[in-house]
Amino acid sequence: MGSTKALAGAALVAVPVPVIIEAPVAPPAVVDAVKQYPAQALRRREQGTIEVRVSLNARGEIVTIEAAQAEPRLLVQAALEAVRKAAPYPPST
Repeated sequence: MGSTKALAGAALVAVPVPVIIEAPVAPPAVVDAVKQYPAQALRRREQGTIEVRVSLNARGEIVTIEAAQAEPRLLVQAALEAVRKAAPYPPST
């Protein structure tokens, strides 16, 4: 299969043929449904937007996942966990 490259705000979707679809995407509704704001982050009044880069296989399963930043740590961990909980995603067509 061809190589992939990460782009800011992009989801990489590998399909069975050597084609990679790269497009900025909003979080699927399923991620919004499972995400939880960490209680400790609320107490600390931490806030922010966490950019998560995900590559999926043709079945919609996570192959790689990473946050674009490391802080605030509690929010990064919560964002990564929400993306993992929401998997698998709709398969590519």
